[in-house]
Parts: sequence; C-alpha cells; structure tokens
Amino acid sequence: MTSLIILGRRYNVKFYKRPFNEEHDWGDCDGDKAIIRVRISTVGNDTIDTLLHEIGHAIWFEANRGSPVSEENAVRCLATGYVKVLARNPKLLKYINQNIKSL
Repeated sequence: MTSLIILGRRYNVKFYKRPFNEEHDWGDCDGDKAIIRVRISTVGNDTIDTLLHEIGHAIWFEANRGSPVSEENAVRCLATGYVKVLARNPKLLKYINQNIKSL
C-alpha cells in the first residue's frame, strides 16, 4: 500500500524501519503535502495504531479546516471519515487484517 484516498485526496504513505526524524518518532501526517509517514514496529499493533492515528490527522485536515474544535465535532468527523477511507481503500482493510495481532 503506497497511497490512500482520504476524503477525495490521494495521500502518499511511506513506511520506515527506523525513526525518520527526531521530532516524529512513530509517524506524522503532512496535510499540505498529502504525505503520511509511519515507522514500522515489531511490537504488537503499533504500526497499525500509528497508521490509523495518522489517517485520523489526514481526515481532520481534509474535513475540518477552519471548523471549531469540539469533542463531538472531532468524533463525528473521524467516524465518518474512517468509514469513507475504508470504503475507498480496500487494500487498507486487507493490510490491517493481514497484520493485526490479537490482544
């Protein structure tokens, strides 16, 4: 998986085997450049957790520019955004299913 469609915009996804910069040890999302970076971890579900976290930033960036922040607004935006992201990116579900470890 090298890219995802997030609310109509293509984000490049890059995985790293070690930290790619000091400030963002696990991952980051650059909404302006439409890039998500994730560090690959061998511990539990850290890589999937980080990927979903960064997708959340991308959803928030695409759906909520300039909107007031509230818990309800955040939860609504992210829930709807995840449904749209998963529907548009079947390879993401396949990646999660193949790599998730039971807790």
